[in-house]
Amino acid sequence: MKRLAWLLLLASSAAFGQVPAVTQNNSPALDYLTVNLTTWAVTRFEIQFDTGAFVSIGLPTPTDDTKTGIGAHTYAGAKLGTYGLTVGSHTFAARACNAAGCGTASSPPFSFSYAPILDAPVNQRLQ
Repeated sequence: MKRLAWLLLLASSAAFGQVPAVTQNNSPALDYLTVNLTTWAVTRFEIQFDTGAFVSIGLPTPTDDTKTGIGAHTYAGAKLGTYGLTVGSHTFAARACNAAGCGTASSPPFSFSYAPILDAPVNQRLQ
């Protein structure tokens, strides 16, 4: 599991030292070199929020876009709203795994600020 480069979708601002603000509709994502995927027989990716336990996101279908690294594919986990994050600052790291175990986690962890979008009011009426 040589290089594991990752990014959070919509994280282009991180290149300028800014911490991106994300919502429950964003997904943690990582780029992984196609040659390493095959060479290391990667069977799944795992992500870790803050200092919690690593959680498997399986081997998602690639979701390449203009930010995908050359020679790599982008793999995204579930929407952030499914991970039980609290409002505020968080980090995430990722690692690749195969039948023999998992490689080293990406370093440094990716920093972001989680600010979910509030649900719209329902059952509006006059009383």
